[in-house]
Amino acid sequence: MLEIGELLRIVVERNSSDLHLVVGKPPVLRINGRLDILDYEPLTPEDTERMMKSIASPAHQQRVREVGGTEFGFAFGDLARFRVSVYREKGRLSIAMRLIPYKLLTFEQIGLSDKMKEILYRPRGLVLVTGPTGSGKTTTLATMIDYINTYRDCHIITIEDPIEYYHDHKRGIVSQREVGVDVPLLLQMR
Repeated sequence: MLEIGELLRIVVERNSSDLHLVVGKPPVLRINGRLDILDYEPLTPEDTERMMKSIASPAHQQRVREVGGTEFGFAFGDLARFRVSVYREKGRLSIAMRLIPYKLLTFEQIGLSDKMKEILYRPRGLVLVTGPTGSGKTTTLATMIDYINTYRDCHIITIEDPIEYYHDHKRGIVSQREVGVDVPLLLQMR
């Protein structure tokens, strides 16, 4: 029986960005933007449901039953963290897992201009980080938070859905709040 842990080890070993688990198809990795079908039997509805239950909390399982899907962060031991999206399609469960690197990147590593650092010293304002899936929005925000945390003595509060990058306290204090765990869901779609 195929276990989720075996697949997550392969994701980490091959430095994949995503793992897709869809009924009727073997597990699929995304590596450098391309799909790579693994050499396993096609997944059954029982496979995807079993794998979902092995990583989702009872509250997230309840959310899947009530609204058909959920998203959460999942730590795979000390090896990796994943952003997990469980959703229904054609009446069956599918799972998409995005690998979240543990290591925070620098401005130089992600190609951000030093001009952006100036913005992070302003006392007020709003910075929008936009783009398509996989374009680096979360990594950019994590880099910006890490920079503020390293160089400024301030209290940073985030509201995330789900928490992806964990920030240690440095010169600043970082309070990371997760929607549905630390912050109540204000609007629940039915």
